[in-house]
Amino acid sequence: MKPEAMDAFIKAGSVTISNYLLEHYQDIGMNNEQLLVFIQLKKALERGQDLPDLTIIAKFLRMTKNAVANVLQSMVAGGFAEIKTSTNEFGQKIEQLNFDGLYTKLLGEVKSETPIVTAQQSSQATRQEVFATIESEFRRPLSTFELQTVSKWLDDENYIPETILMALKEAVLNNVYNFRYIEQILVSWRQKNIQTEMDVAQNRNARQQKMNTEKAPDNMRIRNIPYIDIMNLENN
Repeated sequence: MKPEAMDAFIKAGSVTISNYLLEHYQDIGMNNEQLLVFIQLKKALERGQDLPDLTIIAKFLRMTKNAVANVLQSMVAGGFAEIKTSTNEFGQKIEQLNFDGLYTKLLGEVKSETPIVTAQQSSQATRQEVFATIESEFRRPLSTFELQTVSKWLDDENYIPETILMALKEAVLNNVYNFRYIEQILVSWRQKNIQTEMDVAQNRNARQQKMNTEKAPDNMRIRNIPYIDIMNLENN
């Protein structure tokens, strides 16, 4: 081996991958492609990158950036990965990738033949439903930016999954497939303290009634006419 190759080999370092994971990743529904992407992402995380550059990951794997993004998205939707928004010591918002869900699934799958669904796992399942439902309605995989946006709604803005799904439904009913529009709905609902489907329905009806009133011609609008006592008027 050439000295320069040996030097590069040593400087490259190594990635810590549990043999337990390599032996059981398929048992929790993870496929080979996801495992390869996970290894590359974990390498970047261990080198201090909070949110690895998918272009570099794609280069190492001989894949396109979009292909890698789709694999990462499938891992987020499957509960293996998570992109969270947090604030660093300088007060800056940063996006961070973690694989806590993967390890939770791995240990839970192997240690319990009859898994008990905890409140946290139930919330995770609803979280997965958010990503899957948005993809289904948009009829395409979500981009990395869109994944980060949904994660921000959940983790930074603290919107519950059910509210996001209701906002998505409202956008679909209005035939607007736009993340900015969904976010405007969420902000508006928070300001109006809209939390349930009944609240949404009442708000929709009130908005529709207002629109109908504004569109009605002047001669159809109900005017406030002061009451006049005709009998007293005649007597006067």
